[in-house]
Formats: sequence, C-alpha cells, structure tokens
Amino acid sequence: MSRRWTVWSCAAALVLVAAYAAMLVVRGPGFLPGVDEAAMRFWLDVRSPGPTRAARVFDEVGGGLVGGVVVPGVICAALLRWRGTRAAATFLVAAVFSALLVQVLKHVVSRDRPAEILVGSDFGSYPSGHVAHAATMTVVVALVVRRPWVWWVAARYVGLMMASRMYLGAHWLTDTVAGGLLGAAVAYLIWRWMGERPSVVRPGAPPSPRPARHCAARIR
Repeated sequence: MSRRWTVWSCAAALVLVAAYAAMLVVRGPGFLPGVDEAAMRFWLDVRSPGPTRAARVFDEVGGGLVGGVVVPGVICAALLRWRGTRAAATFLVAAVFSALLVQVLKHVVSRDRPAEILVGSDFGSYPSGHVAHAATMTVVVALVVRRPWVWWVAARYVGLMMASRMYLGAHWLTDTVAGGLLGAAVAYLIWRWMGERPSVVRPGAPPSPRPARHCAARIR
C-alpha cells in the first residue's frame, strides 16, 4: 500500500507541475504570483559578496559542462562499479528523461526570468533545470544506495540548490518548487519501472553458492 501511495503521489506531483505550467501559458509569460514576488524581494535583500560566491559555485556544479556531464558521469561510473549495470542505467535514464521534460516545459511555458539575474541562463524560467537535475540525481542515488545519511545529504543539497537559484535571480520560487517535484517524481517512477532492487554485483566478485537443498536434490 505504501509503495502504491508513493507512485500515486509522484503522479500527482507531475500533474501539479503540468497544471501550473498550463496556468502560466494561459496567464502569459509576465504573470507573477505574489508568493514569487515576495520570495524574490527576500533574496534580493540578503545578497552579499560571500553568499553570492557560494551560489555561483552551485550554479557551476548544477549545470553546464560540470553539472550536465562531469558530475553525472562520475556518479554513473560509481554506481556501475559498486551497484551494477541496472543501477547505472536507472540513473542515466532518469537523468535524461528529467532533462527532456524540463526542456519541453520551458519551451511550452516560455516564462520570463527575474530581471535581477546574476548569471547566464538558457531559455525559459519554468521549471528550474538545476533543481530538477539535482533532485533526480540525488533521489536515484538514495533509492539505490538505501542509506539514511544519503537521504539527509540529498534533501539538503536540493534545498541549497533551490535557494541558490532564487538568490542568483535565475528562477522564481514556483520554478524551483516545480523543478524539485518533477525531478524527484521522475527519479522514483523510473526506479520503480526499471527495478526496485538494482543488481549489487561487483566486478570480479565470486558467484554466490547454491542453496544446500539444491545440492541435496542433485545428489539424490
């Protein structure tokens, strides 16, 4: 029942992201809810040189060549080495599918980015590709590794990525929320689709022994 509830929750999250996208299309690219405006005012008020440098690091790590190729490549290689081919394939498929959904929504919605942006950016503000990418990667890793501390790191990394995108003026609050929902939902659904228990076969590991009852059956 718990797993079925999680699947339906992920589906509802994707529907919510799509419904908000439809509303933005109807209202126009300049539509700005009060919550987005208030959140942006807050981040503009707390800007200072130190946090700006830290936020720029998140910008580099979460996108471009480093975030789009190097970091996912390292994670994929690590999963392949220590969790097997299915785990690595799950990570790769989830990352690619999440990125495709983000680009489709960006071009359909065509939402304007905040005017106070401090970094270079691609087309469209909704949803946040950096946040979606962070959520997809960390949720897949957490589901595969199955360690509480990984979930702790994942939640904080995604939260910091959301904060950094708003701090830099690259996204509105609702852009980052949509990115987090999309990334996490895609990660879980792809993990369920490709197998909940990725192989944990390390290269060169000896084959597991057969159960004693099978040996006894062969002797008889």
